[in-house]
Amino acid sequence: VLKVYPCCGLSHSALDGVLDLMRQHGLDATQVSRVRIAVHELLLRTLCFPRPQTTYQARFSAQFCIATALREGALRLAHFTDERVRDPHMHELMQRVEMVVHPELRGDQTFLQNEFTDIRLDLAAGNSIECRVHRVNNRGSGGRPITPVELKQKFVECTDGHLDASKAGQAFDLLAGLEAVKDVREITCAFLRSEI
Repeated sequence: VLKVYPCCGLSHSALDGVLDLMRQHGLDATQVSRVRIAVHELLLRTLCFPRPQTTYQARFSAQFCIATALREGALRLAHFTDERVRDPHMHELMQRVEMVVHPELRGDQTFLQNEFTDIRLDLAAGNSIECRVHRVNNRGSGGRPITPVELKQKFVECTDGHLDASKAGQAFDLLAGLEAVKDVREITCAFLRSEI
């Protein structure tokens, strides 16, 4: 399983559902008046920062992560900044996100393998759309793997600040074709800011 989003994995099913619904229906944040996610009761202990004050807390805030997904149509490392946590527009978007316990998702026997998240978007037009995402089918899992292009994009984003995008892409390509690399120094040099 690959961790697609740079936040607590317990929020990933909700993020998948929100982003899927937005893409399928061509929505942006202005068209969504409310997001309701129904989750396992155990998630509330970890996703415990409905109004985060720091970047660290934002990673454990379903409200912040979903508000960012509404605003950006994605959730990336670059979205986790102190400025964004303090942004009044983000606070307004976070207030639209409601997290409740699903009545069928209590106790250990319904956690992980049998777990799901129900997502409902109430739209400004007056209607609602919804979906259910099972944890075992989160993006990045065997049931819904990401493409090599998406994996490369994630690698480039994760190395930002250390490698420029071009060099990161070259490093990824070397790692992806590891069997063909004749000298391991090709790989180590790819991760250095300047050639040795």
